[in-house]
Amino acid sequence: MKFLRLLIGSLFAALMLAAAPTASAIVDGKADTSHDYVVFVGQQVILPGGPPINTQACSGTLVAPTIVVTAAHCSLLPPGAPPFPLCSAPGQVFCVAYVVRQGENMREPDAETTAQSFARHPLFCATCSFLANHDLGVITLSAPLEGPYAKLPRPDSVAKRFRKDKQTTIVGFGTDSPGAPPSSLGPRREGKVEATLFGANPNLLELPVPSKKNRDAVACNGDSGGPLVKGRTLQAVISFGDTSCGGPTFAYRLDTDAARSFLASFLDLGTSEGGDDDERDD
Repeated sequence: MKFLRLLIGSLFAALMLAAAPTASAIVDGKADTSHDYVVFVGQQVILPGGPPINTQACSGTLVAPTIVVTAAHCSLLPPGAPPFPLCSAPGQVFCVAYVVRQGENMREPDAETTAQSFARHPLFCATCSFLANHDLGVITLSAPLEGPYAKLPRPDSVAKRFRKDKQTTIVGFGTDSPGAPPSSLGPRREGKVEATLFGANPNLLELPVPSKKNRDAVACNGDSGGPLVKGRTLQAVISFGDTSCGGPTFAYRLDTDAARSFLASFLDLGTSEGGDDDERDD
């Protein structure tokens, strides 16, 4: 098990761009044309005298013109990298930037902007035994992106829905088969999955290993931060899973008091929550 971000570059040794271990995303899914609020989140390190170095690839969900919900671990630098600050001014060097791209293909985006800030849930712990607990982050964009925007779940609504297995949809950017190289990142993909509350940590939803009878899609590297969504309501954030892209996968619920209190620092929950109509599939 590990986080499902995709490492697409490296800062080691001579600070050269490096290929990552092979990985995949939304295995057994299909090209997505309907979830336009799902965006690509790319981390870059800015160094003097050279182009930006791509370091992490994740997904996220646009919930307001300048607010993207993603996974906290998408802000972590590769192992061994120094603690670069967030880029805050043009021409700043030795800093980290986050590029957010909107559209069906991150390589040919309809719109692009950068992060003004990246906030992690205060209870997120990258070295704890359950790495995904409180794996929630919020990106505040430097410029607004046009909608559509996803809705947030009502209090305890996800817990009620997923006490037993229920079908939902996962969406993310990444490759479409195990073993595909990071260069194949690009199209946004979706897949149907079954999910249920995870007994060992009810803050999480578990997407089990698909059976022969149930040929669900599986999230993998590059899908971190992407949504579990019903209609246009964001239910949980994809966090971590099996690196062989076979499941299980775990996602952090957004209907809990801990998640909602963090999100309330950035959004008016009263106007951001979805209703019954927002949970109906298209």
